[in-house]
Amino acid sequence: MELKGQLAKGGIIPEENLNIKRLVNTSELFQKQFKFPSISKNQYTQDKLDELEIAEKNLNNNPDNEKLLEKFITVTNNVKKEFKQKFENNWTDPADDSVQNSTNVQEEVDEIES
Repeated sequence: MELKGQLAKGGIIPEENLNIKRLVNTSELFQKQFKFPSISKNQYTQDKLDELEIAEKNLNNNPDNEKLLEKFITVTNNVKKEFKQKFENNWTDPADDSVQNSTNVQEEVDEIES
């Protein structure tokens, strides 16, 4: 993608780090954000998580496809909006949960490195 090339040329991120395959796992993160795990198992929630997982898998299979990235972002934002409206205080947006996010990221990095 164009941004990837700009980052490499600008020396902002070493080129070898840009070539690492990164997979998105947003549906898994969203599912873990429910205050009560049983909420994540109801049909409405499962349908929304399935929708998100489909967009996620498509992007993971072709990460350089900008249309799939746009679709993934749209689906993610829609699911996030619907979860916030429907579940209010029973679901936390992972973006709002910075302490949990840093822990998850570090755990994933540690897992990859081992």
